[in-house]
Amino acid sequence: MIISKYIYKFIIIIILTIVSCKNEKIDYTGNDIITKEYTVAVILPMENGLNTHWERILGFINKNMEIAQRNLTQKVQIYYEIYDENKTDIKALAYKLGEREDITAVIGCMYSDDASIVSNILTKYQKTLFTISTSSELVRANAKDGYLWAITETDITQCEALLTKAESYGAKSVALISKENSSYCKTFIDWFSFQAKELGLEVKGQFIYNDNNIKETTFNACNSNSDYLICVPANSTDVGYIYNFINQHSTENEYTPKSLFSDVAYGENVINKFKSEIEGLEGISYTANPETGFEVSYYTYFNDYLSKGEAQIYDSCMLLYYSLYYISLYKENNLDLKSAIRTVVNGRDENQYGWMGEDMEKVFEAFNQGEHPNINGASGSLDFDKEVYTNVLSTTYTNFTVYNNKYLRLGYITSNGSNRTESTLAGWNWRKTQIQDFDENQKDIEYPLLKDKWALLIASSKGWDNYRHQADVLSIYSMLKKNGFPDDRIILIMEDDIAYNNKNTEQGVVKTDPHGENLYTNPEIDYNVSELTPSDVMDILEGNENDKLNKVIKSTSNDNILVFWSGHGTQNELVWGDLFMGVRKDMIKNSLYNMGVKHNYRKMLFLTEACYSGSIMNENDIPGALFITAANENETSKADNYNSTLGVWMSNKFTYGIREQLNEDMYVSIREMYYKIFINTVGSHVMVYNTENFGNIYQNSIAEFFLY
Repeated sequence: MIISKYIYKFIIIIILTIVSCKNEKIDYTGNDIITKEYTVAVILPMENGLNTHWERILGFINKNMEIAQRNLTQKVQIYYEIYDENKTDIKALAYKLGEREDITAVIGCMYSDDASIVSNILTKYQKTLFTISTSSELVRANAKDGYLWAITETDITQCEALLTKAESYGAKSVALISKENSSYCKTFIDWFSFQAKELGLEVKGQFIYNDNNIKETTFNACNSNSDYLICVPANSTDVGYIYNFINQHSTENEYTPKSLFSDVAYGENVINKFKSEIEGLEGISYTANPETGFEVSYYTYFNDYLSKGEAQIYDSCMLLYYSLYYISLYKENNLDLKSAIRTVVNGRDENQYGWMGEDMEKVFEAFNQGEHPNINGASGSLDFDKEVYTNVLSTTYTNFTVYNNKYLRLGYITSNGSNRTESTLAGWNWRKTQIQDFDENQKDIEYPLLKDKWALLIASSKGWDNYRHQADVLSIYSMLKKNGFPDDRIILIMEDDIAYNNKNTEQGVVKTDPHGENLYTNPEIDYNVSELTPSDVMDILEGNENDKLNKVIKSTSNDNILVFWSGHGTQNELVWGDLFMGVRKDMIKNSLYNMGVKHNYRKMLFLTEACYSGSIMNENDIPGALFITAANENETSKADNYNSTLGVWMSNKFTYGIREQLNEDMYVSIREMYYKIFINTVGSHVMVYNTENFGNIYQNSIAEFFLY
């Protein structure tokens, strides 16, 4: 639904209207001046006064561009069609805009779910989207295609900023309040425990609410005995609920943790909605870098404060203006918009220019002289990741509090990448310091003579969206087969519903990489997930054969067993298919205890690729067994290698690290393999458990389990 279509007019001081009704691009020629016109769609929420801010900022950039191009004979003019993000069928709109040849690009989507839909659809039409959405999954999934441009860092950085602020206030422990099944909240849920551990903060829990238990969950978080609650509501309505419940808990109890809210709590819509109800609320939000002077100038023009995202929308328009002008200036190069934007942001010449009309005028002059100036925006530096672009590499956050129904800035935080191993994808890669220590001089354990080897490979999920779990298991299966394992020594459990899924554009093909080998080459699949219960899986491992289970592990005290498990996990449980009950921690421990009593194995290596896998394996006191998990007890594991054509993640980072290490050196020690996959598994801490009951991992080789 278009909510605004105004004809752009020249206004001297305050621009409150914009043009948004052009159906085609037209060249106007007169007095030797050529103006090339473009139409850009803008999709943003309009409630509680936000519409005024968006129309204002679009008018402001157009006014400054009028100044910037005043002496040019060849000009660019952008007109805007504005759509209300809250009152539009986002999917239908995205297809409509993708099909329209007169729409040059799209700006907007504040909400991560909407941005993901729009980005996926526009990519199919090779059309550019500038977004102020901050979900890390959105960026990682769409980065390599080159049509998504995020003008803020992802919420990986905002999560870091929130935790750093809590630490600066003296916090020693933290807890998270967030909502389930929200794309925005997912980044915080995924990264909170990992970053807290790296910053030396104790995690008192993650408290995940839904629409029916927000009060109960908030009270549980308040009772966590943490120093600070990091509050990440899914929407502005939940901001009010959570803050009021925290205050209620404070009046009824002796101790309530202090709280810090994410950027959902910041904006014209929030302050207008709640007013005095959120008095005293404190949080973090991305904003304009104060050094650019944009915020001061904005207040001078409009006698109002910036709302969240305005500086970033201004910069999106500015980059579009520059890029479209560059295309028209160098027509002979046949640049598309994607290439032109990359050329513009790559500018690193000595001269550096900002967002004001006079500065932008010099940028246009530099383009005409064949130069590539260093460009800063209203939000700050516009440096982008040089591998896939997509994300700015530095964002300024403001630490705010609500005082007298207004936002009061307490200070600023600027990310500098100090925790990153590289700048790729704006904070995704972190330098991890919390690596485990092992005793290199530990006395090894004397084991019986090795006679045989077994492998139990399990992809415990179902469905197309879980493609990566079956792909990873097939990759391990393929590796074992190449290393001499016969099928009668491998038990392969997977649902087998992706190779010929109707969404698979390559029927009969399963890969962990778009350019990799087909792993689905007549695999001998023994059981489908839907055929088995969690108890059945434990019986297979224990060797309990029956009418239903005609193939089980028949190992002896002279046999090594490899278990590789890939799927979803929750605290103390591995999810099994779509069953309500999964494979619990106590079930695994009991089965391994029974196997030990019966001397059913010599050594066992249990590799677990699942969220919270550390919580399932961290207390197993089993002789001869070693457990390596993709994440510790509080962390999620991370998917890897998104395929935009298939619309799925093709692998997991932990499993990718295992394959990479084994392909490089099959005889590597378990300690060396741990180190390699630890440093290459981003966003979680790979953990090793039960070494004291297994032996010296510096002396034990991984080949004992992977080479037949």
